[in-house]
Amino acid sequence: MVKNPGLIPNMKTLRAGEISRKRKMISEILHGCWKSCIEPDPSTGEPFVANAIIANPVSFAHIHCAQALSIPLHMVFTMPWSPTRSFPHPLANIQNSSTDPKIANYLSYGLVSALTWQG
Repeated sequence: MVKNPGLIPNMKTLRAGEISRKRKMISEILHGCWKSCIEPDPSTGEPFVANAIIANPVSFAHIHCAQALSIPLHMVFTMPWSPTRSFPHPLANIQNSSTDPKIANYLSYGLVSALTWQG
């Protein structure tokens, strides 16, 4: 977000290979979260499989792991993470525009989601 305060990465970022590095990072996050849900305790070796997941929305893997394990997912965050007209998505940098602010706030959630997963 520091390098690209808006939603669209700049050309310098693209040429520097940031997208590829971010995709690798997301892959590591997904695999690490999965392992934390199913692997034995590293200290005791005691078997472990999660019964529920409590996660921050930006942890990415939570929903996939919960779905794969058929367990509840509780997302906890200080700001709304589902579409609302009252607030824009926490990662959206919405500037003043001619668009109705309530519509812009609501649409920011879908836009951030699409850009996040498309890289």
